[in-house]
Amino acid sequence: MKLLKQLFLFAILITITSCNLIEEDENDYDFDEEEQIDDQENVVLDPNTVFNGLIIEGANIIEGDAPQPTENISFLIEETSTALVKEGFNISFNSTENIAGAYLIISDIDGNKASNYFDIPESAFGGFSEPITANKIFNTINKNKGSGSSNIIINFLESLNAGVFCYSICVYDGNGNISQPQTVCVTIQNLGGNNSLVDYWVLSRYQDISYGIDTGLNEEYCYPATLTCSNGNILNVNNCSTFTTFYIEFFSDGIYRLFLKETDSDINYDTSTSSCAIINEPDKFFEYLSEGVWAFNETDGKLFMAEYYAYYNEYGEIYEDFFGAGNAQLLFDAPINISDNTFTLSFNYDGEQEIYTFQK
Repeated sequence: MKLLKQLFLFAILITITSCNLIEEDENDYDFDEEEQIDDQENVVLDPNTVFNGLIIEGANIIEGDAPQPTENISFLIEETSTALVKEGFNISFNSTENIAGAYLIISDIDGNKASNYFDIPESAFGGFSEPITANKIFNTINKNKGSGSSNIIINFLESLNAGVFCYSICVYDGNGNISQPQTVCVTIQNLGGNNSLVDYWVLSRYQDISYGIDTGLNEEYCYPATLTCSNGNILNVNNCSTFTTFYIEFFSDGIYRLFLKETDSDINYDTSTSSCAIINEPDKFFEYLSEGVWAFNETDGKLFMAEYYAYYNEYGEIYEDFFGAGNAQLLFDAPINISDNTFTLSFNYDGEQEIYTFQK
């Protein structure tokens, strides 16, 4: 799971009062409501309603139209098309320029703009939390926080309902240069949204296409590496892991629980380098528990999972992360294919692809 090993690198923020988030009542869900939920999420939201429902700390609200672009500055946005009611979303982007701020314009899907826009100084951009441990699950990227150099955190008022809106963002520097806008349309999702996922799912197959890995639960998989010895010779080595437990449970109220346990079999690089022989370390064990909320985006065919609580036991060192309502940390927003008693999640990043298959 090379790509997915660090998805949670940035999942560190605000404390909640309780870790026990799961309310396991399967009888309170009316499956006939799923079509109504889909209809709500297809509603085109009024841009002024959306604008007034956004919270961006440190941003200035400016009346009228944003300044016209000069096109002398550029940036690349990481597109995120899903947000959760009461939670919000983040805008992450990269630029080689010295960015002083950004203009954010809200519109509907026909281009009708809100009466005001946000002027967001660089000082109001959200920071990225440092990883608490180097060995994490899901090495794609945390789309909510992004892997871009800049990050704008957008929260929702509880009054903002599910539906569709668009935003356009321009960045500017301190010399009066303004980029061309980039526009993204976002679906605000209700929790849940696909009753076929409400069940207990166990990993049945893991594939890392780039490395030819195709394995299952309790089957070892290895990544090749090379080691340069102290005498200059080269050793071919393998770093191996085994999933011993891996499940995701989706509840009807839009809550999920994910748990995995993994055995890692690595070499001792110091002694192997000095002796120029493969010296293995004792097997190590890694556990990860995640609880949070999930939503299914029918239009994009994506599963959106955001974390409220995380527990890590990495080789005997225990860490916990707590996040409050309205501050869920995005695990992933990934394509999902659901077929009978199985579903697959696909992750693509920097030309590498991983596929996880789960079965009831």
